This record gives sequence, structure tokens and C-alpha cells, in this order.
Amino acid sequence: MNNHAEKFLQHNFHDALLKEIRVCPASSRREQSSVVVTLFDYDQNKYIDIKFLKAGNISFVGDFDVLVDNAGFGNTSHTKAVSEPDKLMKAVNNSRKSWNISYDEGATSPIKKKSETIQEFTTYKILFFGATLQVIAKGCVIKRRKLQAVPAKP
Repeated sequence: MNNHAEKFLQHNFHDALLKEIRVCPASSRREQSSVVVTLFDYDQNKYIDIKFLKAGNISFVGDFDVLVDNAGFGNTSHTKAVSEPDKLMKAVNNSRKSWNISYDEGATSPIKKKSETIQEFTTYKILFFGATLQVIAKGCVIKRRKLQAVPAKP
């Protein structure tokens, strides 16, 4: 397990409420893709922003009815992080079906380039009561911020 995975697993997001998943794809090779997840921790009355850096793949499967049924209690179950190259490549190859693109014979697909640097990536999973988010990225940054007071109505 790499350092990124270990740091991610030190955080406890259990029973935090999923507020937002923001996908920020790069628009050129000079930019880097990222995924930002915002949770709300009822116990600490704080938002948790998780930014996955240099994201390579994302997968989200969920049922919004189940998520909302668990919203009052916080719908985050637990997290996982894996940094084993064989498992990472399997996840990348499995996601290929959903790319909606095919490559001509002899053309280079992004999988070859990823396979050369796969040891730099980590698979991060956030399991919710009602959904699973999986992000393959080179790292993540986690910040907690206080809920700003809502101004009173005049």
C-alpha cells in the first residue's frame, strides 16, 4: 500500500452526508483532471472536501432513492484504497467498455500509457448506503471546513 492510500484510510467519513461529486476533466494534455467530493459531517458540523488529483478514471453507480432514504443519518458507509498495480490495471481495463470509443488497428489507446505509470496511481473508493464512487488518481487532498452561519432573515 502506498503513502496516498494509507493517508486516505486514516480518515473516517462514516455517516457523513454526500453533498456533491464534481468531475473536472482536463480540456488539454497540459491540464490535469480531478474529482471533488463534498461530504457533510454532522458530528463535527463541518464540510469535508476530498479532491482527487491527476484523476485517470472515475466510476459512480448509485440509486438516488436509496441515498436520500439514508440522508438523515449520513449516507457514507466506509472507504477503501488500493495501490496494487495488477488490480489497478484490471479496473482500468474493465472501465474501457464504458468509454464509448474504439481504436483502429495499430492505434495507441490511453491504456498503454497508463500501464507504464500505473504504480503512481491509487484506486480510491467511497462506499455510500446506496452508491459506490471509485476514482483512480495519483493522490488526494482532504480539507475540513466549518459550516458558515446562514444569515438571519430580515
